[in-house]
Amino acid sequence: VPERRAERTTEGGLDVVGQRSHVEDAVRSLGGAGIRVSLFIAADKDQVEAAKAVDAPVIELHTGAWCDALAAGEDDVAAREFERLRIAAGLAKSIGLEVHAGHGLD
Repeated sequence: VPERRAERTTEGGLDVVGQRSHVEDAVRSLGGAGIRVSLFIAADKDQVEAAKAVDAPVIELHTGAWCDALAAGEDDVAAREFERLRIAAGLAKSIGLEVHAGHGLD
């Protein structure tokens, strides 16, 4: 994980759908070396399903938008973002993924 903002990182999660072949190759290579892989993704149905399709055993849902809304006192936005997280986590669990959440939590 980068230490400074200028370093390369993802702010909204990996685009597993758009980068499927690259992500799939990485998951296969790392998994083949005995490394357990977790994909950091948006709380989005297509991204969750793509994570499962590339055989990632674990996902971490990006919570940044929910945290930002809470910090800004935007209760309606925060409620919508939390619902997106809840739905994505439920879907992921139902298809056999281990689910974590993070980014902006304090």
